[in-house]
Amino acid sequence: MAMLRSSRLNGRTPHRALAPLLVALAYATAAGAQPRVVVDATASRGAVSRDVFGGDLEFINTRSPEVEALAAELPLLRFPGGDADSVFRWDQPLAPRCTRPGFDWPAAAAVAARGHAAVFLETNIVQSTPANAALWVQDAVGRGLRVAGVGIGNEVWGDWDAGHRSASRYAADVIAHAAAIRAVAPGTRIVLEIGTRNEDAWNREAVRRTAAVIDAVDYHYYPN
Repeated sequence: MAMLRSSRLNGRTPHRALAPLLVALAYATAAGAQPRVVVDATASRGAVSRDVFGGDLEFINTRSPEVEALAAELPLLRFPGGDADSVFRWDQPLAPRCTRPGFDWPAAAAVAARGHAAVFLETNIVQSTPANAALWVQDAVGRGLRVAGVGIGNEVWGDWDAGHRSASRYAADVIAHAAAIRAVAPGTRIVLEIGTRNEDAWNREAVRRTAAVIDAVDYHYYPN
């Protein structure tokens, strides 16, 4: 399974039959080719998971009624959605802000609970630990939330990221997180973060080294 990301939005493809098609389309588009898709409207693939569509809820988003109302309509919330690596940790209070407050974990969890949304937790690979991430999953489950997946870090393949590391080091992090999280919450889905086709060698090594413990990949697709 794959997760295709475009800027701030994420789309889950929980049905295995869809993943090769979407990845093929992504590569064809990036290469300048014109993909041709034929839809067989007579074929039934069964019920569509609520996790097909979702969105990022950043901890830096303004905690306003408008943002909360929009987030509560989403079936899947990825939190903190892109800024986890060097600043945000679920169990630490946010620094005071001059404007309206942002979303700490209790506020984000309340939005998810209100909309009966699943959560996709994004761990802090810089300041956090596998044990701390496991406690986060426990806390989410204790709040009655369904944890659709746990992404380990965010864009660590890139040298612009505070969590930047080699594929082998990242794989070790993922394996450690998977063991700690599943020790307290068996069956939790572990998600690998990979980059675009420019990071193909890094991606392949990361997938190869973690294939035994991951359930999905969060594919961050930036065509440019």
